[in-house]
Amino acid sequence: MKVDMSKRQSRPVFGVQRGRPEYKNDNGFLNSWIYGAINIETAKIFGLVLPTLNSENMQIFLNAFSRKIKRSEHVLMILDGSRAHNNSKLVVPKNITLHFLPPYSPQLNHIEDCEFI
Repeated sequence: MKVDMSKRQSRPVFGVQRGRPEYKNDNGFLNSWIYGAINIETAKIFGLVLPTLNSENMQIFLNAFSRKIKRSEHVLMILDGSRAHNNSKLVVPKNITLHFLPPYSPQLNHIEDCEFI
């Protein structure tokens, strides 16, 4: 079967975008971020809901989490490469060690599998 291309009309292609789409918060709700840590052996969860994802709030989370750790314990915290997590402004408490995952590896981040509902 031969297709006559002269009679074909062009249509817009959906789903193809150049650059990052602009997001405008006009739904009347405030956005929040859940900062969380989970012990995958005991399933204990610690979390804070904070208004933005930035290094200042990450510092608040680290300080609050550090106070919940027993004096005899040390925590290895596994994080993705977000700028809020990996920032030279962060002062990491002595009882926490940060380990960063390689890029594009959410399957290695166990917090991604948790539902906080």
